[in-house]
Amino acid sequence: MRWRRRGHCDVIKIPHCLESITVRTGLIVDSIQCSYLDQEGTLHTTDRWGGPGGFEHVTIKLGAGTSLKRMSGTYAPFSDDETVVITSLTFGTSDNVKYGPLGAGGGVTFDIHLNEASIVGFFVRAGWFIDAIGVYVRR
Repeated sequence: MRWRRRGHCDVIKIPHCLESITVRTGLIVDSIQCSYLDQEGTLHTTDRWGGPGGFEHVTIKLGAGTSLKRMSGTYAPFSDDETVVITSLTFGTSDNVKYGPLGAGGGVTFDIHLNEASIVGFFVRAGWFIDAIGVYVRR
């Protein structure tokens, strides 16, 4: 398999409100894509960050008054080259709906749990898979 060079993927405008998240998974998290409103209320949809593998596991649509309050997951080395990748993601909303785990999991766990704020966007490092993921937060 030929590996695509890993790069940083980010939003083009500062996110204000998350609208939807689409995750593709197989054994690991292959890609993520999201739609968000910027501070002026303009809708943006990111490119699909990551590779074409896996299958569209879920599209999470956040309705009016619903926000993303939690993202947890796992990461571990993948294959013999010891590239660390995100092996699973789980999302939780303000109305206590849980999506995931998406991906087979395994490895080290991480958890972002917000009480007084919400996750409004993402940035990642990706090649064929998601290597690292971070969040934008709004109070």
